[in-house]
Amino acid sequence: MLSDAGALCRAGCGGLFSGGRSEHRPLQRRGLRAESAEARGEPGEPTGAVVLGGGAAGLLAAMTAGRRGRKVTLLEKNPELGKKIRISGGGRCNFTNISDTLDVAYHSSRSSSNEAAFFEKAFARYPPEKFIGLVESHGIKYHEKKLGQLFCNKSAQQIVDMLQEECLAAKVDLRTGAEVCGVTREGPEYRVDYEQAGEAKELRAQAVLVASGGLSFARSCGSTDLAHRIAEAFQLK
Repeated sequence: MLSDAGALCRAGCGGLFSGGRSEHRPLQRRGLRAESAEARGEPGEPTGAVVLGGGAAGLLAAMTAGRRGRKVTLLEKNPELGKKIRISGGGRCNFTNISDTLDVAYHSSRSSSNEAAFFEKAFARYPPEKFIGLVESHGIKYHEKKLGQLFCNKSAQQIVDMLQEECLAAKVDLRTGAEVCGVTREGPEYRVDYEQAGEAKELRAQAVLVASGGLSFARSCGSTDLAHRIAEAFQLK
């Protein structure tokens, strides 16, 4: 659900690299076809924050950071944004849940008291009502199904378009077809190497937010284990 992603991003779920220790194994992909900016002796392109992933979480995070005045660049490996959003909910996008109890709405919270406490904190900061308000501000009609699930009346593409419009309004630089090849901590900055249209490119940022998702729908949506590899490289748990 989309508001879930917003809550997790706003609560800060450990994906934002903006400080801390630099002892890690740099994430780097071998066999890059073109020379990087560093190899050419050029400085990487500066930006305030890089968001990895153009799905629900990435778009919401980029929108929020942009609204707060951050210069944000979002990288998405697919040629279009929100690929998984478009197939969710049978093509109508189950974008949030208005169930009265956390246990009904978020089954994973039952497995761990710590996890339940985290969800409560996250949704206190970004409750479903905030996302519903955003949806309504774009004139998107929706309906409720079982257990408080909310779906678009027409198409999930409406949600993708809404998030893209909000990012552009927040001056977020959206880059599709951009596959991340490496993330490295260098002093006070993070260096993000990526490939776009066969050309190696580089960004320098004070923060990196990993929102590339897991391996579900890997075949249909192109999901990868990028987030897991970054977490391992930076010794995140």
